[in-house]
Amino acid sequence: MDRLYSNGYCCSAADMNAPRSLRVFSRRAIVLVVAMLFACSGIGLGQKKQKLEKNYRDWLERDVSYIITKDERDAFLKLTTDEARDKFIENFWEIRNPTPEAPTNVFRDEHYQRLTYASEHFGRESGNDGWRTAMGRTYIVLGPPQQKQNYHDSQNLRPMEVWFYSNSHAALPPFFYLVFYREDNFSEYKLYSPAFDGPQKLVTQRGETRLQAWQTIEKNGSGQLAHIALSLLPDEPIDTQNATSSLDSDIMLGILHDLADHPLSVKELNLQRTRASVRASLVLTGETLGVLALPVRNSAGNTRLDYLLRLSKPEDFSLGEASGDRYYFNIGVRAEVYGTDNKLVFTQERSYTKNLTRDQYQRIKDRVFGFEGSLPLPPGNYHLEFQFTDWLKKVSYRVKQDVVVPQVPAKGLAVTEIVPFSIAKPVTNGDADSVPFSFGGVKFIPLLKRETNFSGGGQIKFFYQIWAPQPSTTPAPDQKLKVTYAYGRPGARQDSQKIEDEVSKAQFDANGSLLNGKEIPIGDWAAGNYKLVLTLQDPESPQEVFSNLNFRIFPGAAPLPSWEVDDSDDASKEAKAGLSDYQRGLCYMAHGENGLASNAFRSALGKDPKSQEALKALVDVEFLRQAYDELAKYVGQVELTDKTEERTILRLAESLNKAGNTKMAVNLLESGVKLKPASGPLYLTLAAYYGQLGDSKKAEEYTLKGKQIMSNRTSATP
Repeated sequence: MDRLYSNGYCCSAADMNAPRSLRVFSRRAIVLVVAMLFACSGIGLGQKKQKLEKNYRDWLERDVSYIITKDERDAFLKLTTDEARDKFIENFWEIRNPTPEAPTNVFRDEHYQRLTYASEHFGRESGNDGWRTAMGRTYIVLGPPQQKQNYHDSQNLRPMEVWFYSNSHAALPPFFYLVFYREDNFSEYKLYSPAFDGPQKLVTQRGETRLQAWQTIEKNGSGQLAHIALSLLPDEPIDTQNATSSLDSDIMLGILHDLADHPLSVKELNLQRTRASVRASLVLTGETLGVLALPVRNSAGNTRLDYLLRLSKPEDFSLGEASGDRYYFNIGVRAEVYGTDNKLVFTQERSYTKNLTRDQYQRIKDRVFGFEGSLPLPPGNYHLEFQFTDWLKKVSYRVKQDVVVPQVPAKGLAVTEIVPFSIAKPVTNGDADSVPFSFGGVKFIPLLKRETNFSGGGQIKFFYQIWAPQPSTTPAPDQKLKVTYAYGRPGARQDSQKIEDEVSKAQFDANGSLLNGKEIPIGDWAAGNYKLVLTLQDPESPQEVFSNLNFRIFPGAAPLPSWEVDDSDDASKEAKAGLSDYQRGLCYMAHGENGLASNAFRSALGKDPKSQEALKALVDVEFLRQAYDELAKYVGQVELTDKTEERTILRLAESLNKAGNTKMAVNLLESGVKLKPASGPLYLTLAAYYGQLGDSKKAEEYTLKGKQIMSNRTSATP
């Protein structure tokens, strides 16, 4: 349950995105594919427009034609006054501004720089406006490529450019190529589709078969270019025997063509719109907001990261006064988890509004506010970015932290960071395993590093966790670990003191975790900086492990009293719904541990079979592992909906086909086209499988349907 903590005071707060191959077995089925959507020769509005002044028409049809959503376009066309249009344009850019506190809108400035560059550098061969070309469109949407290779000097290859992108948009692969080719020296560059165009489009010799053309590319270009001719995805295996291509590259091109309207793009835009509805000035320093990030293990043996965000002073937080002698607060917390490659793994969002009685207000008004949460992080290195927003003040504070969640030792021991705390109390409500900084039913209120200032006559209280491998047998009570606490002022050997202690191994839980702590009285110690070093040893092993804590002693020092809200209610719900398992799986994927990621996604789907995010992730990771048979066995447990991604359905069908069950693959695709009747790739793949089954009539029927859908989509404009 979400809670408010104030030392001894607690009350409830509950009332408040790497593809693999998708083989297509009938080349006749691939006649038109999504790549043609991207071969744009002109821009217009695919609907009847009311008359607009030229400046507004240019803004809609040129300036933002590739980045505006359909809903936004429709809303703009319904406006009846120039004042409303100006306000719409202002809001359009503002909700996309990543730094609203900055003097300029960096998103808008970057967009117009791309538009200008595209207009000036592309389309010169054909005399077309540069921003209308395939190259121009790509440059405006994605920006400049990370790498670019030119192939202009071969008599056997058509002039072409290969652009490489490292992408952060969740709807697109993390890495991909785009190929632009010209049919002669005077024509415009076209975007290449491996499935629709094929290697024949990239060679000058007419009449070559697909395989012959591919061999020409391999001989006269490079091995890398030969791979790209069959797949735009660097990690997708290619068919060098027949030079066939999957539909994965073309599905990616289709997503890119309609990126502004992709559900993930719209979801992120709506999130930005919500944030922009309340203006907050961002404070990009860690002085006001402090953070503690502690890797721990839960009762199931899984690692997680508990975090504390705490302000510096009581006046840093605002409490509003409502009618009826009541008070309230309104906060938002955003935690972004990045991998070692600085790519976003997932984002956790929290939002709470809480009403307080006058008595509650009196208890907390002079205390420092803190928020506690948990992130389901498996072992690995992470970069975390936290944003805490006080919506009543309209102020946000940001803080960053690099953390290492250590591996659970295969043998021996590990010890976590030493964490000083102000109080400890039993967890009386809700799921104790979902309460941050809670172990064995005991809840701790930790101190930040900047709060570890103490005065004589008090005491230092701290806790830590000991990690060991899962025990095969229950240790005997007389089996002990030796613990030594040595502390003093660095360089002042006369002040050094030592305490020796023992911990029974029988206290380890079933998964090999043990919570321990200590209270050390502070006598008349001299003022200054101190260091505490913990040494842990198993007498049965020569290994020693260490942890340490720095603190200060000076007269009158004492941490300010605090009160906290935690996210335990949300964390408990997410764990039961499988969201925590899904996020854990994303972390495993980011670290390349695909087998563990697969297990996590299966666990998530076991808790919520309708989770399309977990289904997509499981299918993608199993394709990375090439575990087609395992995925084929799983198909019967899958629930397809209209939210299931096209690529996910295709990959599930391919798994069945690879496992030798083409008939089940057909049945799956038949269900898919009922859910997604406008999907050309589904119809074309279905036609290919009917061809394999010898049903030429069905194959021809679905091939024609796929062609028609693709043709209709090709004629649609942004």
